[in-house]
Amino acid sequence: MSFFKQFLFKLFPKTFVCLAAKKSGVDKRLDASLKLFDGTKRIDFFPLTGGQLGFMLIIDNSFSLWFYQDNDRFVFDGYEIGEYENGDVTVLDSCLITANPFK
Repeated sequence: MSFFKQFLFKLFPKTFVCLAAKKSGVDKRLDASLKLFDGTKRIDFFPLTGGQLGFMLIIDNSFSLWFYQDNDRFVFDGYEIGEYENGDVTVLDSCLITANPFK
């Protein structure tokens, strides 16, 4: 990594990430996700029930994002607005993560 990039990374990490996102072509997605989660106080995770393989992300007990399994990946399926209860933060404790997704 160049001296300039190291400098940005250490002193201005947000600027570094924004520049890296632009170089990678994901800057619009980064902007959208930052806007989506800006000011978020709570995020809950709920596995789908009824034999469906997927999950919901609930933002601030009022907005849900739905994902379902499609072979070897999860696909965004939509969103809903409503009132949701708090989730169980131990829902993933029984899962053993043995694979590194960042290989």
